[in-house]
Amino acid sequence: MQALQAILQLLVFFPVLFYLSTPLTIVLLFVVLPIVAYVQRKLHSMGPAVEGQMVKQGELRTSLETAKKIFHSWSSPFERIAASQTLLSRIRELFSIGLHVGRKKVMLSQSMETLSLVSMVVVLTFCAWMIAMGWMNPEGLILYCSALFLCYKPVKECTRLVPQLRMVKSAYHLLTVLSLYPSRGEHGLSAGEAISLEAVSFGYQGSEVPVFKNKNERWMPTPRKHLLICGPNGAGKTTLLRLIANLEEADSGKIQLPESLVEEGIFLVSQEVYLPPLEWLRRQLDLRKKHSPNDAVLEHFLTVSGASKLLYKDGYSGGEKSRLALLWALASPSKLLLLDEPFAFIARKDRTPLLAAFLDSADALGKWVLLTSHEELDASLLSRLECVEVGA
Repeated sequence: MQALQAILQLLVFFPVLFYLSTPLTIVLLFVVLPIVAYVQRKLHSMGPAVEGQMVKQGELRTSLETAKKIFHSWSSPFERIAASQTLLSRIRELFSIGLHVGRKKVMLSQSMETLSLVSMVVVLTFCAWMIAMGWMNPEGLILYCSALFLCYKPVKECTRLVPQLRMVKSAYHLLTVLSLYPSRGEHGLSAGEAISLEAVSFGYQGSEVPVFKNKNERWMPTPRKHLLICGPNGAGKTTLLRLIANLEEADSGKIQLPESLVEEGIFLVSQEVYLPPLEWLRRQLDLRKKHSPNDAVLEHFLTVSGASKLLYKDGYSGGEKSRLALLWALASPSKLLLLDEPFAFIARKDRTPLLAAFLDSADALGKWVLLTSHEELDASLLSRLECVEVGA
């Protein structure tokens, strides 16, 4: 609409300009306007750079969402570090391209202002020369300028500020907050010989009834004897695992964990399975093959679970996500594996052989498993598990 209005104004006032001063109008048309058009073309040539900046903004938003999900439900330090590094890389890329585009915009803006100033000096000098030669009088110059101002429309729109810098600042702030998640609640965690809870109380915000109140438990990890936590829905099994994984912070009390089990981090497979980018899992598997080329443990689980067919697949069902998460837990360096209803989305007939294969692999890799279930397990598995009940 503004462009149409400008064109109409030019159509009306151009004849007036030629009538008042043909030489001056020719100078404007063939000297000043080409310079302005050149600068405008330079501005338009920034389109790809600006589009690239927008792409980087989209990638940063995706990385932010991924990082938030990982830090909320994923306790393994490898993936947390990878998410932080990816996010930091996206921030640096956006910061770099933002500075590049911003500098280019500022340079073009300053160049246009300089050219505008030079053009104005040239025009004024030309006007002064015309007045001195008697080809124009001051009153005619005033009329000409008035007509010119009436048909003038802004032809530049250079951005001086880089709004993306504010986004980068916010992203850095969010990254700082996320970096605190792994250490959150460290005042309530300490090293010990067993997994123990001493007078632990915890309640979710907004809930009047606490999940735990002065809860005391003590479980001694035993090789090849894993822990099964049973209990009805709402008994606090998931909350207990999230407290042990340090994804939630106890309101009061003390939680102790064996240092030998947690020095490489804790791996939690949650009920609502969220998978980080699978390239990280493939990287973990490659690292294990590089350091243990003859390690057949994971190869066996890959075959039994059917996860080998899923590593390069697009789109997963709930059961397929669970199988990949179990493989991820075994491939991780973590020695303490927490499984929260890990077979809820897996077909019933596959649960027993899959859990047996998982426990076999965990034993071979020196990992200790703590899993929750409100369903009865096959009798062949109960001999490998120490069962404890969490009251409602």
